[in-house]
Amino acid sequence: IDWTQNWLKGLIGFHTICFITILLLRNHSTGLSIYFFVLLAMATLAKPLNDLGRNHWENFASANYFDDSGLFIVSIYALPLVFNSFVTLILILKTTAGLLIDMKRKQIKRQQKNKNNNKKKGKKE
Repeated sequence: IDWTQNWLKGLIGFHTICFITILLLRNHSTGLSIYFFVLLAMATLAKPLNDLGRNHWENFASANYFDDSGLFIVSIYALPLVFNSFVTLILILKTTAGLLIDMKRKQIKRQQKNKNNNKKKGKKE
């Protein structure tokens, strides 16, 4: 594989931008959730892109890397997208766990406050 080909450099740049986007969205759970599905949708395009590459490889590549099994396109296109999706999912789960912990703390404080209020009312009567 000649990694100096412009289309491969562009693909590497694309995956780098995808990862940077994840880092920029890490504190925005809604944006991360949408981006997660966008990444997975792009990964599902591997088969059609492989077919397109197999039919038109002469226009942009020095060799036909696009075999029938799609191993090459999965390796350089879909696998990095799935990896980025996994990172996105971990960040979503981290945010969800943080929200769950915050809600549980508030619930415990509310229960303690109610318990203390009930004790005070019991002493007054």
